[in-house]
Amino acid sequence: MNKFFSGRRLVVCLVALVVGSFISIIYALPGQALGPSAPTGLTATVFSSSQINLSWDASTFTCYGCVTQYNIYRNGSYLTRVSTNAYYNTGLAASTSYSYKVAVYIEGYYLSNNSLIVYATTLPSSGDTTPPSAPTNVSATSLSTSSIQISWTASTDNVGVSFYRIYRDGTYITDITGISYNDIGLSAGTTYGYTVVAYDAAGNYWVQSIQASATTQSSSDTTPPSTPTQLTAFVNSSTQISISWAASTDNVGVTGYKIYRDGVEISWVSSATTPWYPSTGLSAGTTYTYTVAAYDAAGNLSSQSGSVSVTTAASTTLSAPAKPSIFTAYASSSNVNLYWEGNYPYPTPESEAKVYRRLQGGSSWTLIYSRSYNPAYISYDRYTDAGLANAIYEYHINFCNSGGC
Repeated sequence: MNKFFSGRRLVVCLVALVVGSFISIIYALPGQALGPSAPTGLTATVFSSSQINLSWDASTFTCYGCVTQYNIYRNGSYLTRVSTNAYYNTGLAASTSYSYKVAVYIEGYYLSNNSLIVYATTLPSSGDTTPPSAPTNVSATSLSTSSIQISWTASTDNVGVSFYRIYRDGTYITDITGISYNDIGLSAGTTYGYTVVAYDAAGNYWVQSIQASATTQSSSDTTPPSTPTQLTAFVNSSTQISISWAASTDNVGVTGYKIYRDGVEISWVSSATTPWYPSTGLSAGTTYTYTVAAYDAAGNLSSQSGSVSVTTAASTTLSAPAKPSIFTAYASSSNVNLYWEGNYPYPTPESEAKVYRRLQGGSSWTLIYSRSYNPAYISYDRYTDAGLANAIYEYHINFCNSGGC
């Protein structure tokens, strides 16, 4: 069945063809973006002769285990990457115009389209080159299992202090105009160090204050998570076994899982990932027994799950992997955003994905993307085929390992 979706500059053809482990498919629907859209609401506010403050709407894109960051570009060139939807660009020249744009960056391999460009010009130099004094008497007080209050004595300046910049363990966290701040969302029973820097309206600043440290209170949570259930093992090869299980629950929240092989703890996995673990480096034709236990942020550990035993393959030869369980695409402007998922669990693990493109009805395919996976496990992946002309395109994807494609 063929269907067509027209973007502003791109027409994408829906095609499906499956031959063995080789799948050719494009699937695009209006509004069904598989990746984040370009940031909106970007504003540039002139703070001083040497500083411009940026802010924009936070991305609403979510996916399991994803980490959202933002690439910032100044005058067309990459400037930095941040984890929040705001950035203070300091050290600029007075009376100078700058342009900015922002893009959403996901997990090190997906980049959205850029935001609209905004412009701002720094203020003329005030002639003030005297920085404020460093904040003194900085103190940090634990308020709870997840918050610490920082306070200090106000700095002085020949004109006036504009704001204070706060750092936690050497990393910038926020700017405030007052002389105290409550840092929240911390981990229980953990020590944090804080320093403060004072800025004036001309962008002058002096050294960081002396560090103050505090330890959050220990958690009163003594309830362990539920015991993991439905533990299952799959033989991937003569040297690898994959295990999976049903997620545990907890009165506060599960932090992760400890993995045991033959009664010995061998690893752990975060609860933010799929409840799955690849046990590698095993011996051929050997039986192994696995159990799993869940733990929470307070260190409470559940009972170990019921055990499961399985024997690795006797041969080191792998068969070719199965075709992807999902392979879709979304057309936006002059890009096609491709998305695919592996076949979990994996009796034959994929070690490489190869993506090919051709014009509709073309006689030859062009390799446009390949990626090796280590360990040999594909949960999901993305690739943006950018800068395309107005045409109809077809795509193939191949999963390959030592047994073939």
